[in-house]
Amino acid sequence: KRSSDNATKTIKVLVAGGFADSMAQDAFCDGTACTVDRIFDQSSKGNHLDLAPPGGAAPHPDRGVNATREELTVGGHSVYGAYFEGGMGYRNDKTSGVAIGDEAESMYMVASGK
Repeated sequence: KRSSDNATKTIKVLVAGGFADSMAQDAFCDGTACTVDRIFDQSSKGNHLDLAPPGGAAPHPDRGVNATREELTVGGHSVYGAYFEGGMGYRNDKTSGVAIGDEAESMYMVASGK
């Protein structure tokens, strides 16, 4: 989400299972602040992560990460990691096809933060 006008844009991957289109993200966020409101699940399950709602110890919804704070290069491609700070978070309470209990599971994410 772009702070200057609250516009949103879905940043797609360049090829299925590949890197996000950082050039499209740079163009959309140029000259203003942007946050990530949804982290897309790249599997066919659609288990996307949206901003966490209020509840438990947090009486307010979480904020999204800064979309351009953590620029990295992975395999020669410019990408952005998710730099988490206090009050930021995502959640999906209605997933499908994920491990339950002690079932084996694997995942990856480019992330950073304190």
